[in-house]
Amino acid sequence: MWCTDFPSIMDSDYGCNVYNPPVLLVNGCGAVGGMPVPDFLVSPVSAGVAAGYGGIFTDACNAHDVCYGTVGKDKAACDAQLNEDMVAVGLANIPEPNKGFFMPYVQGQAWAYSKFLQWEYIQPWTSGPAFNAAQDEAWCRKWSAEYQEICW
Repeated sequence: MWCTDFPSIMDSDYGCNVYNPPVLLVNGCGAVGGMPVPDFLVSPVSAGVAAGYGGIFTDACNAHDVCYGTVGKDKAACDAQLNEDMVAVGLANIPEPNKGFFMPYVQGQAWAYSKFLQWEYIQPWTSGPAFNAAQDEAWCRKWSAEYQEICW
């Protein structure tokens, strides 16, 4: 009986289709359909050199998307990890002769991204709903896997 009723309850009460749960998607920096957020290093000086590093922050932002979309993760911890990952990427990918010049920009951009996501005036309309939606999708994926394990 539970295996028969569970899918319709999940769909009607939680908007979760256990037969076709949402896929965890990553999209680099920024939210889908939201304000564009660059994956590249923003540097007002030597922008051409900074542009040569390409989408240096894409992997860090993708890891942030995965963190948001993992059941039970803490939003503040995900945002703090984004800061750490962005700085680590800068340290790993900027050549030694350029680190002294560009690392302050990396650290500033990492701080801005991670703190902006927690800013009380922005969070309720941007990262808060994004985190909540990602958590809902994560729970749906978890419930779907458990349903399939038990009922299929």
